[in-house]
Amino acid sequence: MGHVFLPFFLLKPLLDLGSRLVRFANAQPIPAGALCRLGGDNFLAVIKNEKLSQFLEYMTELKVEVADADGNMIVVEISARMGIYAVQPGDSMGTALSGSSIALNMARKANNDYHVWYQPQMFERSAHDKEVIALFPKALRAGEFHVYYQ
Repeated sequence: MGHVFLPFFLLKPLLDLGSRLVRFANAQPIPAGALCRLGGDNFLAVIKNEKLSQFLEYMTELKVEVADADGNMIVVEISARMGIYAVQPGDSMGTALSGSSIALNMARKANNDYHVWYQPQMFERSAHDKEVIALFPKALRAGEFHVYYQ
């Protein structure tokens, strides 16, 4: 528990993704923003408004070539899903992180939407989902419904 095992040849695409983020931030004449790796394949990028469309375009098509276990070169396409929160004056970092996290979860569920902008109703939906999840064990114990496996 708490460990992730990844075939060695898949680590390179993750490192390439991080390098790509760093290259974008460093290649700008004016710093485009700040970024950090939160862990695993999760990154946080704080991008200036005027650089956002360029950043999204830069991150859309991510393909890297890596060697598989037998030394054969294969192309790995990285799907970069992003939750975007437009920071407003007075917003705390916690608010921005929470909003972008909620939008990211929506992006992960979407079929073709790789970039999802946070909308206030997403917070309400997220709170409702957490409420249902919290009540689920109690409902099972109370016999309010039964789970059947096929």
